Amino acid sequence: MLFNFPPFSIFFIVGGILALLLVSIIWHRSSSPGAFPFTLFILSVALWIFGRIFEAGAVDFIVKTYWGRFMFFGAVSTGPLWLFFTLDYCGYRWWKKKKYLIPVIFIPIVSLILIWTNQYH
Repeated sequence: MLFNFPPFSIFFIVGGILALLLVSIIWHRSSSPGAFPFTLFILSVALWIFGRIFEAGAVDFIVKTYWGRFMFFGAVSTGPLWLFFTLDYCGYRWWKKKKYLIPVIFIPIVSLILIWTNQYH
């Protein structure tokens, strides 16, 4: 795998490092309301950022499409994780039941399946 990172990648690298630093800070305050969903949210943002860095720097088309698909793991999970953070931070507990979680994560899972099987349809 060859990589040739463009100059703007430095901004993404700094953003990804700051996101991981924020995760470590939040983890030490895990007793706060909404800390766990917010930690997962920031991790998904960091995953999205680092996937974007490698997608931008990839030279081969196959490697570029792999990293382009990989970054969607972070991209599609940010919406539901932000919702889970806000509900947990506000003190709502009803959303932790399986009958409420499954409809929220259904569209991101279907999106990931469609993204990873794009060549078949």
